[in-house]
Amino acid sequence: IPLLQEAIAIVRRTQDRKLEAAGLGVLGTAYLGLGEYDAVQPGSDGIPNNALEAQSASLQIASQFNELPYASYYVVTALNNRGNTYLRRAERYQFQAEAARLEGETKTNQRFTQLAEQDAIAAQRDYEESVRLSSNLGGITEAQTLLDLNHLLGQNIVQKSDRDRQTVINTNRDRI
Repeated sequence: IPLLQEAIAIVRRTQDRKLEAAGLGVLGTAYLGLGEYDAVQPGSDGIPNNALEAQSASLQIASQFNELPYASYYVVTALNNRGNTYLRRAERYQFQAEAARLEGETKTNQRFTQLAEQDAIAAQRDYEESVRLSSNLGGITEAQTLLDLNHLLGQNIVQKSDRDRQTVINTNRDRI
C-alpha cells in the first residue's frame, strides 16, 4: 500500500487523470483485500486511506472523462469496485449482527442489521448503474457487472421477496 500511495502522489504531480483513477481503483482494491473498508483516521496527505474513499475518488475522476467508450469502462470499473466494497462491508455487518443476536444483544443486532442493509442498498445502486452503463460495452465488462449484481442478490441482505430476487437473477443470467 505505501508503494501505491507513493505512485498516486507521483501521478498527481504529472496530472494524468486516467492513471490516477486507475491507481486509486487499485489502491481501493488493496484496502478491500485487507478489510479496511472505511477510515479509522483520515489521511493527512490527501491520498485515501481506505477502500471506500479510494473507490469513490476513482469514480469521481472517471466520471469527468469524456471520450467514449473509454470513459464508460473507467466508470463501470469504479462502480463495480465501490459496489464490491459496500457488499463486503455489508457482509461484515451481517456477521456482526449474527454474533450480537447469538449473544442476546438485540439493540446491537438491530444496529448492525440496519448498517448491512444500508450498505447492500448502496452496493445494489452501484451495480445497477454499472449494468446500465456496461450494456453499451458488452463482453467481459458487462458479464462481470451482472455477476456482481447476482452475487449481491443471492446474499439476502436486502429484504426482497424470493420471487423478485430470483426473477432478476434469472434475467441477468440470461444476459451473461
